[in-house]
Amino acid sequence: MRVALPDNGFQIQIVRRGSSDVPLRVDLGDADASDIPIDASERGCAWPVRYTVPIPDDWASGIYIAQLTANQTATTTEVMFVVKAAALGTNSKILLQLTNNTAQAYNNWGGKSLYGYNSTNGEQARQVSFDRPGMEGHGPDGSGSDSSYRNYEYHFVRWLEINGFEVEYCTGIDLHADPNFLDNYQFLLSVGHDEYWSKEMRDNVERFVANGGNAAFLSGNVCWWQVRFEDNNRTMVCYKSKDEDPLTGVDNERVTVNWYDDPVFRPGNTMTGVDFRNGAYWENGPIPAVDFQVKVPGHWIFATALNANSFGGGRRIVGYETDAAHMVDFTADAPVPAGDDGTPATVSLLDLLTKDEVNSLLREAQDAFEQTDYIECATACRKVIFVLFESLYNIERHKQDWQGNAFFGIFSSRAPYYTRNADWIAKNVKTPFDYIQIDHDHLNSDLLARGIEPSAFWNIWRGTPAVYRYSSKDAPWLCKRNPTIEAAITEEHAAYLLEQAIDIALRVEEHNRKVCVIRGGNFFIRLRAGGVNVYSKADRSSEVTAVTEPDVREVSVREGVPGLDGGKYWRIFHQAEGETSLSADFISGYVHNDDVDWSNTG
Repeated sequence: MRVALPDNGFQIQIVRRGSSDVPLRVDLGDADASDIPIDASERGCAWPVRYTVPIPDDWASGIYIAQLTANQTATTTEVMFVVKAAALGTNSKILLQLTNNTAQAYNNWGGKSLYGYNSTNGEQARQVSFDRPGMEGHGPDGSGSDSSYRNYEYHFVRWLEINGFEVEYCTGIDLHADPNFLDNYQFLLSVGHDEYWSKEMRDNVERFVANGGNAAFLSGNVCWWQVRFEDNNRTMVCYKSKDEDPLTGVDNERVTVNWYDDPVFRPGNTMTGVDFRNGAYWENGPIPAVDFQVKVPGHWIFATALNANSFGGGRRIVGYETDAAHMVDFTADAPVPAGDDGTPATVSLLDLLTKDEVNSLLREAQDAFEQTDYIECATACRKVIFVLFESLYNIERHKQDWQGNAFFGIFSSRAPYYTRNADWIAKNVKTPFDYIQIDHDHLNSDLLARGIEPSAFWNIWRGTPAVYRYSSKDAPWLCKRNPTIEAAITEEHAAYLLEQAIDIALRVEEHNRKVCVIRGGNFFIRLRAGGVNVYSKADRSSEVTAVTEPDVREVSVREGVPGLDGGKYWRIFHQAEGETSLSADFISGYVHNDDVDWSNTG
């Protein structure tokens, strides 16, 4: 600890700040008066080390406070530090990251912060140093050297520890400096005000999640500004302007602007699902009592069923900066992300869209059956399989050419590739129902991978009126009435269809609990060798559709699935380098986990 003190002597007491303050050490120290450099905010104070804290082996990971008291004046100050686990992940697989970057950004000790409102002459600094006192609070009370922690993380930490959760702790610098740090954990917690992130932090967290880790962002204004670290991570740089940042045009990925902005174009939505751009902000005065509006109280995120449609206002759970996603329809039972702000379509807004809609359709089918309206029961069952499977083969969005982008074609629809172009659609699509072009082999493989007998799907498909829904907002359901099919829908037949639709929905839900879907871009794995078999299904007994070339070692992955033979498989694709449209060398299918070289896969 670097201490400047005109009256020399001081007392130091160290406490661990968790469920309660636990005193651990009391000692004495000496210091001299030291000058405050004119650029202390940006360059630090360079004071000499006056006290060193040894960390005993029995100190638990956590947040610690060193309370310094001057002998002559009884003036006090506090220094906060984090003790990591001696062996990472040994005591707990849960990691809480302290948002010290944000606290430092608001710290104006020495005259400057990264904000004009509390900087001298109203002009913000472009970099700030960790080698200075302060860490002034930026929350409602704004007092105390650790008030950022006390206002935000402290309450959550107390709740964790009072309820017996074993947790290990780190800072944002740890996530920045060590790309392997998160390998020791299963669950990352971001709590409070986690606004300032470096590219390295974000890369490491997103890789952690892509590799099966879990993260919860119980915070607001998350990942809003990009920063860089210099001087052995003791200086945090943030120009907040591409015109001022010297890396603009040199290394655009690291330019310190808002993450969504030019030239970075990497909105926080792609990591957390929400962002401050579409959130709420309360600027002046006490924060009003605002409730969260519960859309799906039965969702698994709630520990118990809620008896109310809203919660949290009385305890001011909604803070002064709140993140959200741009939604297609806020009034819907389960709000739907629009996707135009970077939020992936797969993100749940208090529920999984398909799960909620499927449940509603099953209820609709059940109600129709009970009212002896067997045709409407069958139609609702058809809507269930449309939402779960047929919609994946929709080529409507390919009415316009996409400049030969093969990879857009691969993942925007599972329909046969030759159908996914404007010319084919113009010649062959005569009615809206023709937009569904099912690849039967592919669909049967998907059904089997989910433990569904293909005949269950096809019996519903053949025995019910065709349905369709355009992908545009608020599109109604269309139904292709067929007198021959409808005449065959008896009570017995409707009961069978409903039973099969429920079974299919349950099997899909069970599969989704197990599947590892790669979100937000391509994930690459490295194969152990060339010449790896690529199977048509997640089963080594299925057809080998391709064998990788001897020099092909790295392939792109979209999901990992439990195999039909009990193994684990990865759905991969590989396109020859430089190709913009599908070539004869294109490979798509499943590879077994045993063929992956995990020692060289991030």
